[in-house]
Amino acid sequence: MTRKQERENVFLIAFEESFKCNTLEEIIEIASEEERNVESYGKNILTLYTEKTEDVDNLIQSKLKGWTTSRISKVSLTIMRIAVIEMLYCDDIPVGASINEAVELMKKYADESEYQFVNGVLGTIAKEL
Repeated sequence: MTRKQERENVFLIAFEESFKCNTLEEIIEIASEEERNVESYGKNILTLYTEKTEDVDNLIQSKLKGWTTSRISKVSLTIMRIAVIEMLYCDDIPVGASINEAVELMKKYADESEYQFVNGVLGTIAKEL
């Protein structure tokens, strides 16, 4: 499985988790039954996702002008969280690649105005790293 495919699976699992229906472990198990597997990269990102969401959300919030994270769609927020986690905690992934992959996921799962918004927020965060 390519990292791009795994990143998309991570997004789908994290997005599902955002509805708090099951534990992350249960969601990963269900996802694997549906052939949305994650390997070491994905498990690492999902672990960080559950452990660092508050810190990541605070960083995202600090870059929003006149907005709060509660106003952002779950799709956009989930994708931004994954990208920020990669940017902060995954030294082997270039920041530009994290942003580019986030934008590609946004293009697939959201509309144009949302992916431009996400690109802007992530770009602002990247400038400070």
